[in-house]
Amino acid sequence: MTSGCGFRLTGELTGVAEMPIRDVFLLAAVIGVLTADVAAAQQSTLSERMRQQAVRPSQRRVSGASMTTFSGVPSASERPAMPTATTGSSAESEPISRQVPMREKIRPAVLSRVVEDTAGGSAVGRRPIELMGFSAASEDASEFLETLEPEPPRPRVQKRPVSAEPGRVPQVTAKAGKPLELSAAAVVAPRQDLPITDAGRPQQPTATIEWLYPAEMTPGTESTVQLIVRNSGAATLFGAVAEVLCPPEVELLESEPSAEQSAGGELRWSLGSLRAGESREISLRIRPQSAGEPRLEAAVSVSAAAVCRLSITEPKLALSVVAPEDSELGQQTSVMVEVSNPGSGRAEDVVLVASLPDGLEHKSGAVVTIDIGTLNPGESRKARLSLTAIAGGLQEIELKAAGTGELLAETTAKVEVAEPELRLALRTPDQEITGQQGSYVLQLENTGLVATANVRARYQLPAGFQFVSANRGGRYLAAERTVEWFVGTLNPGETTEFLADLQAGKSGRSAHRVSAQTDFGDLASAEEVTQVEGSADLQLELAALPAGGAATARSGQQATLKVLIRNSGSEPARSVGMSCELPAGMTLIDVEGPSDYIAENGVLVFRSLPEIEAGKSAEFLLQVRCGRPGPSSSRIRVASASTAQPLIGEILTEVQP
Repeated sequence: MTSGCGFRLTGELTGVAEMPIRDVFLLAAVIGVLTADVAAAQQSTLSERMRQQAVRPSQRRVSGASMTTFSGVPSASERPAMPTATTGSSAESEPISRQVPMREKIRPAVLSRVVEDTAGGSAVGRRPIELMGFSAASEDASEFLETLEPEPPRPRVQKRPVSAEPGRVPQVTAKAGKPLELSAAAVVAPRQDLPITDAGRPQQPTATIEWLYPAEMTPGTESTVQLIVRNSGAATLFGAVAEVLCPPEVELLESEPSAEQSAGGELRWSLGSLRAGESREISLRIRPQSAGEPRLEAAVSVSAAAVCRLSITEPKLALSVVAPEDSELGQQTSVMVEVSNPGSGRAEDVVLVASLPDGLEHKSGAVVTIDIGTLNPGESRKARLSLTAIAGGLQEIELKAAGTGELLAETTAKVEVAEPELRLALRTPDQEITGQQGSYVLQLENTGLVATANVRARYQLPAGFQFVSANRGGRYLAAERTVEWFVGTLNPGETTEFLADLQAGKSGRSAHRVSAQTDFGDLASAEEVTQVEGSADLQLELAALPAGGAATARSGQQATLKVLIRNSGSEPARSVGMSCELPAGMTLIDVEGPSDYIAENGVLVFRSLPEIEAGKSAEFLLQVRCGRPGPSSSRIRVASASTAQPLIGEILTEVQP
């Protein structure tokens, strides 16, 4: 309110140039009405009412949010302090119960229009419209003032917090005794390229600056103002720094907490980190030096951090094997392999590969491949390997599991294959002599820990030997010159024997080979070398030769008895002796031979010949006289130290009368 000049109305409009034509005419009508209504006579009435309303709280709470100031009453320097609500609040004007003239009905409509256009924030930075020229002598001035008092219509203000991005400093300016004014940089548009958090929303750091200060201050009087910095967003603010610039008209006495002063004269506070909803308060004790409207300018710089949690999973492969500690030769062996994924991701295209040793057999071959497929985290699958043990001893299976990428797991499965241990032995005669028979005994013993089935024994005859016989069903295979026996099952520690009678055909060294076989081949074999000694083979040839070459002998005539001893063996016949017993009635006349003899009672005993070499012979001729008619028999006996049995023969003579 200016003395004698009228009433000043200041407001933020969208601009007269942008108003519709009907609003322009309406605004002109309001100006005329105000000029006619405002009267100087009622200046005292207005002052009285304003003093009544001056009894209000002495603190003003002004937020740093985006707002637009609407003043439909005198400025703070010209009238007592009127409490101003914290930015973001709204108040409705009290209804007016009494009747007013038509022109006063028009004025609130225009004012409401001005307020609505301003409250949306669209008129920020535009030139205010001033309604001036009220006359003190205007009629109905008191009625117009009554429409403004005791509570003028207040605009509905939208509260906007001051948003600050990292690296940007919003400017907030406060005037003593006046509502807070924000610069255009105080409201920061949200960024679109902020990192994404777990919730999938951008992190937008937001800081709200708020001043608390007395409604009025006088020069030379100490006052306290407070700056409140609050994190009004949902993200934690880091490295918050508040700066305040004090004008020369205001003396800073003290600050709590203490501030750092920069080279430019700004006061700086490091506020640290502010969690969502957390605030920091800065108290300034100041002393105005002169009257006026000095500005305390505050700025806050903040930074924010966002966590982008990436889901990185790692699949893994592991192998575990369950295999029998031991197995038997020829038996089926099952090896269970478990492929698992102890990792956190999916293992895809998993394949199990088993490389088998020579002692284990699988129907698919030496390398077995099994498709496992996809394994989810914590999932496992089992594969069974059905194997046949074809060789004894320790068998090692190499197992590998591989998947997409570089997934690989390796292990080794060990299987001990137990096999029967057979021991073979061959007992031969103490002396092997050509032409003599001997018994050969094959002895088979299971010295292992497991029984063996389908055992067969084989005896390979050496050259020069002839098969005579075999016990226990032994079968002679002439084409292969072998004797075979079927043993069957032989338990651990069990021993069995088989016998074969053979005759040595020639002297010299002979190799006797025996073996034991099963369905998986030879398990044991043995060889025995013997020395076959040569022997004399005496053969006896006898004949009766009548005298004169006659076919028959006659009684009283002479005849010749021929005895031929032949050594057909390979060794000399030693100490070969012969004796002859003549029948009754036959008289010995003379003897021709290689040795002397003694005759007594019709029996002739010859001195033993030292030897008859192999292939040689000794011949004896006996001259006799035939006696009585009829058949007669002369007995010949030949014995030698080189033969086990003597040779006995008879010479038959038919005597005719």
